[in-house]
Amino acid sequence: MSTAVLYDLSSIGRIFRLRGIIKTYADNYQQVTDAMANDLAKRSIEVQKKRTALIEKTYDKVVKVMPAKRAVRFLQVENVLNQLIDIQVSVEVPLME
Repeated sequence: MSTAVLYDLSSIGRIFRLRGIIKTYADNYQQVTDAMANDLAKRSIEVQKKRTALIEKTYDKVVKVMPAKRAVRFLQVENVLNQLIDIQVSVEVPLME
């Protein structure tokens, strides 16, 4: 499989993990305990770490086959897309009380 396909599959997996975290929070919004909040935070941090590791791994592969300036452009576009997704999620998920 190509790097692009593997990257897309990994990104989809990350989205499903994030969706699971949000669903757990939504299902328990009225009765979130400290333990549950801690678990949600840890799971969310793990998703962020995996996203960063995936971007780094993909960048390392991309920069080997194209000029660094073009590879950095991939990185910039990826960051913008991830930020847009993060903003969309942030406006739809209420802050924890």
